[in-house]
Amino acid sequence: MSVASDTVPAFRAQWASRFVDEGSLNRTTVPGAFNSTTGQYGAGTVVPVYSGACLIRPESRATADFGEEQVEVERYSVMVPHTAAGARPGDRFTITASVYDPDLVGAVLVLREIIEDSYLTHYEWKAEREK
Repeated sequence: MSVASDTVPAFRAQWASRFVDEGSLNRTTVPGAFNSTTGQYGAGTVVPVYSGACLIRPESRATADFGEEQVEVERYSVMVPHTAAGARPGDRFTITASVYDPDLVGAVLVLREIIEDSYLTHYEWKAEREK
């Protein structure tokens, strides 16, 4: 299927007008040193991957049994511009501004899946809220 040369820029402009929220995507690359007293690793090296406009939409909320506890899982869809390439599952997205749900500001979402639009207009990140 071929697409007219002015179609993709028009679609990108349409998507750009929808990005009313903001956030930053970071990746922890190397875990910190292991502390044998606490049995935990220190903070790792954090590398910024993307920071800017997005569109955040809730997808689902479910309760699941994890071990002997019930855990609430909140799933979100985050749409970002086509220039925001480079995200990977496991990256953490911090919401810095949310027009429709101000309570999300400061929330951290963990990316689980990255979907590229077939017209290369945007990426969709499927993510779960970190508790």
